Order: sequence, then C-alpha cells, then structure tokens
Amino acid sequence: MPWLEKQQSFPYEHNPIDGLFLLDGDLLARKHNSPWVKGQKYPLLMLPSGEQCQLFDSRDPQNPKVHVFGEMDLPLFQTRDEAYTSAAHIAEAVGYVVHKSGEHAIDALSDEGKFRIIYDAAANRISDIMQVVDDETYTHPAHELLPQDVRERLPKLYANEEIGLEALAQVKYFTPDSNWTWYASEFDGEDMLFGLVSGFEVELGYFALSELQETRGPLGLRIERDLHFEPKSLRELKEMHDKAHHT
Repeated sequence: MPWLEKQQSFPYEHNPIDGLFLLDGDLLARKHNSPWVKGQKYPLLMLPSGEQCQLFDSRDPQNPKVHVFGEMDLPLFQTRDEAYTSAAHIAEAVGYVVHKSGEHAIDALSDEGKFRIIYDAAANRISDIMQVVDDETYTHPAHELLPQDVRERLPKLYANEEIGLEALAQVKYFTPDSNWTWYASEFDGEDMLFGLVSGFEVELGYFALSELQETRGPLGLRIERDLHFEPKSLRELKEMHDKAHHT
C-alpha cells in the first residue's frame, strides 16, 4: 500500500484492527526534511515486539497483508497452519526456508535473517513478529537431538553387528536447508552414534552427537530430529536413499 493522501480513505482505516497505526507524513517531513510526504499517511501494524510492519491491500477488504520481510507478505487474519501453507508457497518461489515453530509460530529464514511470526489461536491472526538474533535461544523440540526416551531405545555400539542392515534406526536427523540425513541405530552412551548417512553418498558410518549439535546448514539452520520418524531397518532406509540418489 503506497503513501495515501490524508483525506483519502482506505479499506482498513475504520476497521477495529488492533495495532493499526497511521504514520503522519507531516511529522516525518519536518523531522527528516522530506517534503514529498507532506499531507500523506502510511498504514503500519505496531507489534508487541516493537516491530512496525507495513500493511498492504489484499483481495479481501477485511484482511490486509502484513509485510514481514523481503517477499514474505502474509494475511493478517489466518490460522497458523493456513499461514504456513501461504509462507511455504512464497518460500518455494524465492528460495526462503520456512518451518513451524511449536504450536503457534512460523520461522522464516532468508539472507535477511530469521524471523518468527507468532499467531493468536483464538483470534486467528498474527499477534507478533520478531527477528531472532541469537539462534541458540531457539528451543523447538526438534532441536533436542537425543532426549532420554531415544537414548534408552538406542542399543550400545556393536550390539547389532550380527544382524547388520536389519538393525533398526531409532532416530532420524536432517538439515532443513539441505539434503543431508542421518539415521542412528547404535549409541556409545556419550557422544558417538552409528547408523546410515545420506549425504554425497549413502553409507554406513559413525557420527558424533556433538558435531550434529554444532553444525549449521547453508542458511544457518540447525540440524533437527524428525519428531514423526518411526523406526525402520537400515536396509529399508538405504534402498530408499539409493533410489533417490539415482533418479
């Protein structure tokens, strides 16, 4: 939505949108010596985090779009899951990465940084947007790579030697912003895991929990644990990834 003449009405001005703020062009002109904005106004959404986001017209006169960053413009009123579908389409088109964060948020990443879009489940709308500066504060359950229940399921190193590829992978790790995947079938109880690795090649091998925790993908994303993974044999997983590598 461009700057508007002060006397000009726009669809959302008289709707009770919490956080709507009209930037006064006269004040801006005086403060920054910008005479071209005199007599004009600009609609912004003021958020609890302190972020100020531009509002844009959409096809729905009751539902403006919020400019999060770059090409990421999302309807103000949507459920988190509806918004994730919208954000995923934008991300696929322009090369961003998006994923759900907990029950009420979406994380979106680009070369501009990482942004968390939080939704009010009762009102079905964006309730806050913030830029995540310190990724180490991010506490999504998928970033807990080896919780106690997984530790207890993993056999000790070399326990599966006799059954080889028939051993079950108990946990899957992956990089959200690249195509590397790790499946662990054994654990030494401290740091070393053994299982299947699908990266440049598909092969059995050892990998360290500490390295997985420290590694970042090309967009700075942390390795995640697949929260929905069901144990599968290493043979089944190897055949699946071998096929993918050769198609």
